[in-house]
Amino acid sequence: KGKDKMGGDDLKIEAVIFDIGGVLRLHQGIVFRNEHLSGVHEYVAKRLKVEVDDWFDMVHSYADDVCVGKMKRGEFMSLVSKNASFNASDLEKAFKMAYSKLRKRNSELYRFARNLKKKGFVVGVLSNQWNVTKPFEAPDKDMRGFDPVIISCDVGLQKPDKKIYRLLFEMVKKINGGIKKSEIVFIDNMAGNIEAAERFGIKGIL
Repeated sequence: KGKDKMGGDDLKIEAVIFDIGGVLRLHQGIVFRNEHLSGVHEYVAKRLKVEVDDWFDMVHSYADDVCVGKMKRGEFMSLVSKNASFNASDLEKAFKMAYSKLRKRNSELYRFARNLKKKGFVVGVLSNQWNVTKPFEAPDKDMRGFDPVIISCDVGLQKPDKKIYRLLFEMVKKINGGIKKSEIVFIDNMAGNIEAAERFGIKGIL
């Protein structure tokens, strides 16, 4: 924190913002029904005995709406299960199992975030999440200590829309009124999201 070793201000950082998927929560592969799977949607499709391509066809048209909260979680579950002729409870269980098996908490990064917070940094979260997946990827117990917490399905915006980075900056400024965009670092696993953050003036780490 403060000036870099060369004495300049270019590396001054006051806030560190984390994505969830691929950052705070890591992907891991498993063997399911004799197949190696690494994707949540692959697992859900296999568990429900649906072809993966058919599954993507089923959910594709709803993806943006559930990511920004335009479609309610229950509505998504009902529509998809009805169209595919399986129970909504089976769909819920498939998602829950997928995230418990294919994601793991990045404990090292959580410790790093806690240490940053203790040192006085603003430490937050900015993540695209379907309202279907949010309970598994961003449970309240994992979000404690992060502020701000910006989840796409809660705010009606998603990365890489410039508006969500503007919202992030506004919320960080409520905590640290004197902060500049260039003093915020955003860590994400998608190049497009980092590029959009940097165009807005926030530093990015891929």
